[in-house]
Amino acid sequence: DDAESDATLLPAGKVRDLGAGASWTYPSRTQCFQCHTDAAGGSLGLEIGQLNGDFVYSTTNRVSNQLATLEHLGLFVAPVGDPSLLVRLPVPRAEGPVDARARSYLHANCSHCHRPGGNGKGSMDLRFATPAAATKTCGAVPEEGSLGIPDAKIVAPGEPQKSVLSLRFHASDATRMPPVGVRKTDPDGAALLRE
Repeated sequence: DDAESDATLLPAGKVRDLGAGASWTYPSRTQCFQCHTDAAGGSLGLEIGQLNGDFVYSTTNRVSNQLATLEHLGLFVAPVGDPSLLVRLPVPRAEGPVDARARSYLHANCSHCHRPGGNGKGSMDLRFATPAAATKTCGAVPEEGSLGIPDAKIVAPGEPQKSVLSLRFHASDATRMPPVGVRKTDPDGAALLRE
């Protein structure tokens, strides 16, 4: 609500005018389930691997592992244990190998649909833990259209202009990915995928 004190479950989708030419789209329940799939565990929230890293806490100016801090605050039902023994996904906007950072970005933004049993079309598996050769992307012919690009591939090594995966992030029409809840291109993410 306008007071930001309560929320109402909508019977259908809605677009709310925020003024100054801006709006907020509330997806319908059906649209929500396009991404919030059983294959992805229902929630698209942060995962252990995304939280397992150092974070600067501005109120104290301390640097601490996010998992250790959340555990210290008592926010987990069971102990997490030593974060160094847990999976840690690369930060897409940090330094490091571009392939690992791009795979981490795809995991966070695409793998909830593009995985076995997910709602994503085609047979791609964009989970970070999937070996690169098993993602069915590099040099693969797009199963869901080439966007009119001659000799298009899902990922065409060294040729982002022929890589449908990268081009869909830049699209502003119905070919845009992800298809729900996004109207603007993430310039940093798009640049990372292009790279």
